[in-house]
Amino acid sequence: MRARLLVGMIATVMVAGAIGPALSRTPASCGKGERTARQCKERDCQKLFEANLSACGELPANTACPQMAKSQKQRCDQYCDANYSDTASGCPEK
Repeated sequence: MRARLLVGMIATVMVAGAIGPALSRTPASCGKGERTARQCKERDCQKLFEANLSACGELPANTACPQMAKSQKQRCDQYCDANYSDTASGCPEK
């Protein structure tokens, strides 16, 4: 019971620390570095997901940890969809 609580607390802190900077970004014009939703998902959400899975491997066996990591990635993807557009054409890939 304590191990699950500890895993949940650690995962929550890791997610909050990793997604905090991503949440503070707002779209700007292409010249100022606007990103598309796809770029947000590929760069921020995927890195967060990989970091969470890595942390799951270092923690005591907990079958809920990988599922929590997937859930956090889905929330991050939703954030990207809500705050960035994939219709920004002509913006160079960075």
